[in-house]
Amino acid sequence: EPGQNVTVFSDFEVDVFKPDYEKHPDMKNCPGWQLNVTAGDVLYIPAGAPHAVYNVDDTIAYSYNLI
Repeated sequence: EPGQNVTVFSDFEVDVFKPDYEKHPDMKNCPGWQLNVTAGDVLYIPAGAPHAVYNVDDTIAYSYNLI
């Protein structure tokens, strides 16, 4: 289930899987995207962009700032 066993290394203090709307009421108005990244796919996330990942299955992933 999203939000369980999560290790966060970020300055983004909101759990996007289980947001506390009392503490962060503006989260109700934030757009979100959901997508599936599969083997061979590349997802570009600009530097400093807040993001969160939930792995549906056991996953080995490689993340690196290439640009």
